[in-house]
Amino acid sequence: MSNPLFELLAEPEQSKLAKGTRFTPQEIRQQPETWRDSAGRVYGNRDALIAFLKEAKILVPQCRDRARFVLAGAGSSDFAARCLTGLFAKRFLTDAEACPSTDIITHPSQTFLPDRNYVVMLLTRSGESPETVEAYRIAADLYPRVRQIAVTCNAEGDLAKECRTARSRALLILLSDVTNDRGLAMTSSFTNMVIAGQALAYIQDADEYLGIVERLAQAGENVLTSAPSIASEVVEKGFSRAFFLGSGCLKGCATEAGLKLQEMTSGAVMCGADSFLGIRHGPQASIRNGTVVCYFVSSDPYVRRYELDLIRENNVKGLGRFSIAVVDSACEGLHDMVDYVIEFDPDNNLNIPDAVRPPIDVILGQLLGLFSAIHRGLKPDAPSREGVINRVVEGVAIYPRG
Repeated sequence: MSNPLFELLAEPEQSKLAKGTRFTPQEIRQQPETWRDSAGRVYGNRDALIAFLKEAKILVPQCRDRARFVLAGAGSSDFAARCLTGLFAKRFLTDAEACPSTDIITHPSQTFLPDRNYVVMLLTRSGESPETVEAYRIAADLYPRVRQIAVTCNAEGDLAKECRTARSRALLILLSDVTNDRGLAMTSSFTNMVIAGQALAYIQDADEYLGIVERLAQAGENVLTSAPSIASEVVEKGFSRAFFLGSGCLKGCATEAGLKLQEMTSGAVMCGADSFLGIRHGPQASIRNGTVVCYFVSSDPYVRRYELDLIRENNVKGLGRFSIAVVDSACEGLHDMVDYVIEFDPDNNLNIPDAVRPPIDVILGQLLGLFSAIHRGLKPDAPSREGVINRVVEGVAIYPRG
């Protein structure tokens, strides 16, 4: 079976330049290998991270003054944060909240209480978006009980430079420059920031996570082998909108997947995202005849029972034009309820829990965005013809704090 993604990668450089596919296909393709590198980079700084977290009283057992985690970013970086909060709460046994850096700028007092300790993990591809840099400065200048960890793909970005000058209250996790996506839409930068966050959550069990990331890479390769032909076929058949569903951390992943498709079609395909149980409370009405519905089906048998009920209900009601399920291995009856199944662990030997799955599942949204852009005559590397959106956010004025 041909692989449309690999075919794009094999095209001559001149063709890639003309079609705007010089960067994005490769940035999607490279992800599994870069995940290994990103985990290694976190653990290359393991001693400093452990010392930093101990100073913040994160790794101090039974500490009454244990810091609370705030995971912050804007846009895709915020969705990466949403993929991590449950894992942080479970691994560090403390509160963990995803808060957009855009909200920290306008309403910092709704995030930070004056009598609490916090560790803010800022996620940013470039480290140059005005909102993320200003959120860092607000936390650093106004809240002395806040420590910050910045995860970025750009060594020369403003945030990386500021973190290097404030080591007592800030620490930098710098990912490979190859993950600093040159395409407009964040792809490998998104998944690698999630990987870096997961590695941090396992900071005291590095060997365990290195085994997990190896299995994630194998699962990612499985998806990149099977999903491109499915995504390309669905795009060729046509759809006008899309809806992505996931439970727990996979809800954040679903939101990011929808954004990829929406960004790379310059808004021509509008997307929605929700949880399997949440969609019945109104959003289900938006699934029309021209909708492709993408299900990120849980690996947890208990959670999966609720999800299969919803898939079955949508199928009986005839909602959507096409449906795609991403799943570890297809359970009985799933093929009868959806049009396409993407299995990332068909032999049931990888044992990947939902808490670390977002880098795998989001690839479907990336591929749908890539092939939809090409199908609509857009350039995936720069799909916004009118310049409405840019690789680094523009037009944000930062005002003096009164």
